[in-house]
Amino acid sequence: MAESKSKSGPTAIFIAPKLLKSKAYFSLTGKAPQVLGMFWYKRKVRKKPYSKLHVITNNGEIEFTYREAVAYGISKSTFTRALDELIEKGFIDIAHSGGQLQGDKTKYALSIRWMDYGQEGGF
Repeated sequence: MAESKSKSGPTAIFIAPKLLKSKAYFSLTGKAPQVLGMFWYKRKVRKKPYSKLHVITNNGEIEFTYREAVAYGISKSTFTRALDELIEKGFIDIAHSGGQLQGDKTKYALSIRWMDYGQEGGF
């Protein structure tokens, strides 16, 4: 998974076909696919030196606030349901749970747990 960048952010988001064809992805409902797309947009990817692999350099530091969701036209309750579903199906994890303090935002990590969704012994 890689992204091309411009000064204003990614101009393209590349997603592994395995993910797009997965049972977990096809089972997403409501706004969850759009919210997941925004998480992919927010990730920062770089190529590992001397390798074809790419790494997410801000994994565990990705922020997506309720204020942002509302700005995209997603209600707070719909955003909560989307987050819950993305966590449940293994697309994201909470790396840091934000609190009531000013500026203490929840931080997320993209996960590969979705690969086990619907598998025997998986979830």
